[in-house]
Amino acid sequence: MRTQLQRIRDSVLPVTEESGIEDIHEMRVASRRLRTMARVLETTPAFRRKRMTRLRKQFRPLASDLGVVRDLDILLERLGAYEHPIVESGQTSSPLHDELQRQREKALSHLRKALQQPALQKLLRDPDRTTERLLAQKQSAQRVLVRHVAGDALWKRYEAILSFEEAVAGGDAATEQLHALRIACKQLRYALELFSEDSDPCAQSLIGTLKEVQGHLGELQDSVFAVALLTQLRRQFPQDQLLEDFRATQQERQNTLRQDFAPFWERISGSPYRHDLAALIAAL
Repeated sequence: MRTQLQRIRDSVLPVTEESGIEDIHEMRVASRRLRTMARVLETTPAFRRKRMTRLRKQFRPLASDLGVVRDLDILLERLGAYEHPIVESGQTSSPLHDELQRQREKALSHLRKALQQPALQKLLRDPDRTTERLLAQKQSAQRVLVRHVAGDALWKRYEAILSFEEAVAGGDAATEQLHALRIACKQLRYALELFSEDSDPCAQSLIGTLKEVQGHLGELQDSVFAVALLTQLRRQFPQDQLLEDFRATQQERQNTLRQDFAPFWERISGSPYRHDLAALIAAL
């Protein structure tokens, strides 16, 4: 947790002054890891539950602001790749890029204000002190070992993934359900990273599968965001043909990603994955 706080703190200046795509992404990942770890550890006797919960909630608005900027960054990248050959051919460009850039600047301004909040700055000023204050004041005479809490934490998060089985197996899962599944995958992945070693091949295999599932669902969610925003902008720019064509490509991409998800679900829900996860827990 101290490491994630340090990563967020180290990203504040680049995000505030430069706000590059990678700076935003790094801070967002660190904030997500921090909040997941807090959720895992807040129920263990070694930590002060109320303070851990408060820390997690304090970073929720920042995570949300980072998500908005990140979504727009990805959409702008996709638009740039789609728009480039059209512009090179001499066709008239549309105002879509400028509008998305305007929305990004607005979201970025909101993010920068959030980073200047005194409460957040206090947490980031001294990661060592912030994390020390999370420890329980009266430690139990019986030590709490990793294996006392890791199995429950990991398996519960895997069960959260399996709870989507009927919706996914039926092939009619709503995009909101698939987005929630993606979040569940992230929570299991970060919990695995918390309780495993980089040198453990079983853990790295489990994490690698989660990354692949996340990647597919992440692309799907990017397309869902793109279609929703472009549909909204179509009312503002009803005569913009590039906008309409680009929206159609994102809708087609969304449909394809939904249709192609079945193999990813089989990899994460099948018995080999369950057995590997159970073996990792048993070996702790």
